[in-house]
Amino acid sequence: GEVSGINFEVTESYHDDAQGAQRGSNRIFCFEVDGIRLCHLGDLGHLLSPEQAASLGRVDVLFVPVGGTFTIDARQATALIKQLHPAVAIPMHFKTPEAGLPIAPVDDFLAGKNRRTRLLRGSVRAAARRALSGSCGSRQIPAGRPWAC
Repeated sequence: GEVSGINFEVTESYHDDAQGAQRGSNRIFCFEVDGIRLCHLGDLGHLLSPEQAASLGRVDVLFVPVGGTFTIDARQATALIKQLHPAVAIPMHFKTPEAGLPIAPVDDFLAGKNRRTRLLRGSVRAAARRALSGSCGSRQIPAGRPWAC
């Protein structure tokens, strides 16, 4: 549907890896703003089928859960990123000092990745434009390493 001139596309998925039997359904929302396509995976609890991945189309900015327990974990999030090839991947749903949930910290997701990953400075739009242009400041983004710029 459309909200304030922005067309939102919804892909049905599940909050668990048992086709929703444990935690129900989940919806993936994709939309485009200023030529940048964003996809929010919500509380995704499973890897995407090839058909689900294809239905998302081009993904420039991916909001991906990484904490496990209630969503996919760091390993599964990494596999999804490799499947979808976003220019920017923003981890979410991870343990923080304020979160008393039994989920993993973002460090589990970042472990072993090229340390080109850093906290975003400025707007997501600016970071996405830098990533889409192939550079992150003075550094080039290596092909196949779609971590946040």
